[in-house]
Amino acid sequence: MLEEVNGKEQRLCLGYRNVGKNEVKRLHKGLSMVGTVKSYKSKYGYGFITSEEIQEDVFFSYRVMDERTIKPGTKVEFDNVKRDRKGLKAGKVTIIE
Repeated sequence: MLEEVNGKEQRLCLGYRNVGKNEVKRLHKGLSMVGTVKSYKSKYGYGFITSEEIQEDVFFSYRVMDERTIKPGTKVEFDNVKRDRKGLKAGKVTIIE
């Protein structure tokens, strides 16, 4: 997304990927977002969440959940999303349904 700054258009970016203005605010302020578990590998204790609010998958570990296992398709609320060298990572995941 482009934003006009001092009469010039500038691209907003977070890490290595260009994102929309609202997405930058959400990721930096740590607001809760809702998504669906795309996959979860119980053997290794990690999975990925998809969300309409963020255009790429968000990684999560069993350490940030209340429960040890979760099934794909489960609705979750997640927050404290941060970007590291591999991509987006959720800081806390709570099961909604």
